Amino acid sequence: MQLGTALGIATASVVFFNHAPAGSHDSTVTHAFAGSVWYVIAALAAMWALLFRLPGPARTAT
Repeated sequence: MQLGTALGIATASVVFFNHAPAGSHDSTVTHAFAGSVWYVIAALAAMWALLFRLPGPARTAT
């Protein structure tokens, strides 16, 4: 879980700082945030879709 969190934050940060160069303020930061949120939403949607591919509980023979 910690690895996933670290990779998610790193990926969102890369996208954010590619849209907002150092020293930018106001609307540039807002646009960078809006641009990076779509990547986070897409990743969450992909994880949600993959959730249904997980195997069910193990069945034991009785």
